[in-house]
Amino acid sequence: MYSTEITIKGNTIPLKFSFKTMEILETEMGFIMPEFQRNVQRKQLSYFVASVVAAAKTASKNASVDVIKIEDVYDWVDEHGFLSKTVQDVYKIFIGQLSDGLEGLELESNQTLIEKNVKAGKKQTPQL
Repeated sequence: MYSTEITIKGNTIPLKFSFKTMEILETEMGFIMPEFQRNVQRKQLSYFVASVVAAAKTASKNASVDVIKIEDVYDWVDEHGFLSKTVQDVYKIFIGQLSDGLEGLELESNQTLIEKNVKAGKKQTPQL
């Protein structure tokens, strides 16, 4: 299962990335599913942030209530740093859920932005 927890403003927020999460992204947030994989590649940050909000809602016992807001996710990322292990671990779960069952994406789904953007121990500008 693609589940984890994050802490925002001292509150532990369970996240569950699932098909339901994708349905929330489509019906409540306006993301277009037929183009989802391609759009994730073009707008990774927007999709990642929205998916964290939707994953929190998916994990909630009361799915009709927004558990966190997009601004909360931005604050969480800013607090830890986008390339931090904390954020990258959640990002990896997000990508893993999207690519589960697809052939040929194993390397990409297991590769973090840190691995992609850090060469020979030297940080480089992220290539999104």
